[in-house]
Amino acid sequence: MSAKNPSSTAHSEDSISGPSQTSPKSAGKGGSKGMAIALVAVLVIAGIAGSFYYYEYVYKGKSSSGGGNNNNTTCTSGCGGPTAYTISETGSSLIYPYMQVLGPNFTKLYPNVQISPDSTGSGTGISSAEQGLVDIGGTDAYLDPANASKYGLINVPIAISAQLVYYNLPGVSAHLNLNGTVLAKIYAGAITNWNDPEIQAANPGVTLPSNPIVPLHRSDGSGDTFMFTSLCYMSWNGWTAGYGTSITWPAGQSGYKGNSGMVTGLQSTKYGIAYIGISYESEANAAGLGYAALGDQAANVNGTNPANYILPTPTTISEDANLGLENLQPPSVAVSLILGGVPGATDLKLGQGGTLPSTTYPNPYPDTNLEYTLVKTSPTNAAKQFYVVKFLEWSLQAGGSYTAQVNFLPLTAAVIGYDMEALNSVSVSGPSGLTSFTVSETGSSLIYPYMQVLGPNFTKLYSNVQISPDSTGSGTGISSAEQGLVDIGGTDAYLDPANASKYGLINVPIAISAQLVYYNLPGVSAHLNLNGTVLAKIYAGAITNWNDPEIQAANPGVTLPSNPIVPLHRSDGSGDTFMFTSLCYMSWNGWTAGYGTSITWPAGQSGYKGNSGMVTGLQSTKYGIAYIGISYESEANAAGLGYAALGDQAANVNGTNPANYILPTPTTISEDANLGLENLQPPSVAVSLILGGVPGATDLKLGQGGTLPSAAYPNPYPDTNLEYTLVKTSPTNAAKQFYVVQFLEWCLQAGGSYTAQVNFLPLTAAVIGYDMQALNSVSVGAQS
Repeated sequence: MSAKNPSSTAHSEDSISGPSQTSPKSAGKGGSKGMAIALVAVLVIAGIAGSFYYYEYVYKGKSSSGGGNNNNTTCTSGCGGPTAYTISETGSSLIYPYMQVLGPNFTKLYPNVQISPDSTGSGTGISSAEQGLVDIGGTDAYLDPANASKYGLINVPIAISAQLVYYNLPGVSAHLNLNGTVLAKIYAGAITNWNDPEIQAANPGVTLPSNPIVPLHRSDGSGDTFMFTSLCYMSWNGWTAGYGTSITWPAGQSGYKGNSGMVTGLQSTKYGIAYIGISYESEANAAGLGYAALGDQAANVNGTNPANYILPTPTTISEDANLGLENLQPPSVAVSLILGGVPGATDLKLGQGGTLPSTTYPNPYPDTNLEYTLVKTSPTNAAKQFYVVKFLEWSLQAGGSYTAQVNFLPLTAAVIGYDMEALNSVSVSGPSGLTSFTVSETGSSLIYPYMQVLGPNFTKLYSNVQISPDSTGSGTGISSAEQGLVDIGGTDAYLDPANASKYGLINVPIAISAQLVYYNLPGVSAHLNLNGTVLAKIYAGAITNWNDPEIQAANPGVTLPSNPIVPLHRSDGSGDTFMFTSLCYMSWNGWTAGYGTSITWPAGQSGYKGNSGMVTGLQSTKYGIAYIGISYESEANAAGLGYAALGDQAANVNGTNPANYILPTPTTISEDANLGLENLQPPSVAVSLILGGVPGATDLKLGQGGTLPSAAYPNPYPDTNLEYTLVKTSPTNAAKQFYVVQFLEWCLQAGGSYTAQVNFLPLTAAVIGYDMQALNSVSVGAQS
């Protein structure tokens, strides 16, 4: 994101913060070592595929008496706290219940800010935002770029929504099957009775009454009307009324204000039918109304039968959102209706191509959309706009916790990325009169470049806070955090629960990382194939020359020099060393040096401080080899060093060939993270190495079972990990800790924007959920 304006069984994990493990291993490599891996699949941002952003916690929603969390501490009079503001929001009645949930919870975090929402319809939300009458306009319909630009507004989607078709049909208990053609004909007056042959054909076995159908529509300008009329427009060639937030309906049809009005009106209208946003599902169900299963693409176009009829559920709405969002080229958030794959339809996506059916998504509920907010990029009150932006950013963080309360779904990671980029264009000025703080961080040299990127951007948002990082190695990061010498300790290695508890620390992973194996090999331009067994033997002194038969076997056609191999290792306590020695330990039975942040290396091998030291050292060492964290990939590549493709599970265990050798890319690192994180039961964030599915290995996972190969992830780069920060739950300075927590929460928000700058990947949604839960246990004071 650019700048904003204003073991488990045989081994304990003591090695993570203490000596290396050197206990002997049995000849077999099956399940004798442990290390933890967590959670759900990585969201592949480029494809906007798969999982939705969720959090398994109630974000900052505890009372001040709930445990040790003081996040809701209010600054009393005389403390010089920030100015009080009321943020006004109006528009979509579908968004309104969500705002009612979000507002009070945001105020618990920022006691000086009140959110004041109103349900006036999307049309009013848009016009009010255009005229600057409110701070936030709410709409179910995307504001076209021309008008957005004209009025200095940006579209910021905040949730995935859907629309239901309800009816009041006495004596009918089944969910009726309806499709876009039938609905269009009903609202156009071409189908007038419930037992019409087209409705009956889609509902075999259901006794339908002969009573006339009474269509209800919105009387106010409404995004729901935009969605529904869009469905009609794209489904039936005979629909002539167009589409929009308001249209001219046939005479005699009844209009009602807001979704709540539609529920009340339909409840009192026997044989009526109405389109109602999903955030009013609970209200409509409580009123005893029935709702339809809507037809898929075959049913929606000219009422084709037989067809698949789909009920609105989190799964089917997710399928539709995936189906639609994956097919938007170029990527965009200009989606006001995601119409479950109607062939040839453009889905009203402002000129974008339509969605296509997919065997991956067989049941997309075909009336799905994004919910939008509209905000000014150049507001009249930049100080107030600081909190408007904070509210929307926080809404994206907390979406997974709150969306379910109104039957919405959280946004995909990619849409959140677009949101954060858009919000970054808003002119804001931070709160005035606040105490200045410097947040100190030290540890992992792999994390250091990331902190260098994050810190200045955070300061643009919080001008009273400076982030001061230092590259000292994971060992120092851990010990400094344990001793309370820094506010944040950075480490590539998970701090074991016993020591974390002993020192009052929590592990907060902030990114997915990987380790590369580099070499300085004159005359060799190809990426060498290396595996865990070969690497272990090189560093143990069992393989000494580059043209060793085991290396040559994995690199047919490559002319390897006979020169001796010069292994380089880290001289400081390092999470990179933990990762690399773990790989060696799990790959070759002959490895006796153990694993840890520091180990005893064979005599004569050269040690260098930090990843930067490893790059410099290797650059000046012909025929050398070194393990280097991926955040130094650009530096190492610029130094002219080569890096290896690492062997998959078959190659890593005792050097089996032939095998698959995998280069580190965002895709292969994502695959490995998916492979490892999906197999952690119970879920955890205790992952210091995700070793691409070595059969039978426990991956040093603190007692958890090892990863398993998967056909879904055929190319997992086998040297992947999480990057951790360590923070105190009960700090000596709670006021300062407020900003420490804010910084880490912001890092999670901004991860998708900043990780790529250092070749990291954003965390999975589930890991972020655990992070937020952990940070919620930290005692903090109010802004001061």
